[in-house]
Amino acid sequence: HLVNHLFAMVSIELHIAVMEKLRVLYRNPIVEIFLIISLFFQLGLGLYFTYRSRGQRRGFFEKAQAWSGLYLCVFILVHVSATLNARYNLGLDTNFYFASAGIHLVDLSLFFVPYYLLAISAVFTHIACAVRWQLSQYYTINKANIVGGLIIGFGVVVGLLVILSLSGAFYSINIPAEYKAMF
Repeated sequence: HLVNHLFAMVSIELHIAVMEKLRVLYRNPIVEIFLIISLFFQLGLGLYFTYRSRGQRRGFFEKAQAWSGLYLCVFILVHVSATLNARYNLGLDTNFYFASAGIHLVDLSLFFVPYYLLAISAVFTHIACAVRWQLSQYYTINKANIVGGLIIGFGVVVGLLVILSLSGAFYSINIPAEYKAMF
């Protein structure tokens, strides 16, 4: 999903073409149901582990893992609900224009820019915490921290590139009326 958004740096058409190729797989009804069930299972498990270890986390990475996971939980619930609502209730294709529309409305951009940037950063932060923990088993904690920090930094860069793509920094974007009407 994130890689697909990076294709938007080249063009909307490329983003949509890649998305349509990927949809053959993830929009298969059986696969889509499995993905949604897996997401909710993962969210529940993450909330359980976060609750179980409350007050025990020490240090940046331990706290970052919990906070990034909590943000991802909220983001995924909102994002999946909005996407399914747009598809089934509003009859919209949840393509580039769906993702980009809120960023192009001045009042809503104050919500959507940090919403997307924090979500993408949270994905990479969560991955960084897991990688750092694994690396700390084999290398010094300083080396593991450096790799973790680099992954987080990479995630922020990816987030900024996605935001710039959705906002029209690389080319002009004309949001169709039906996507503006969502808001």
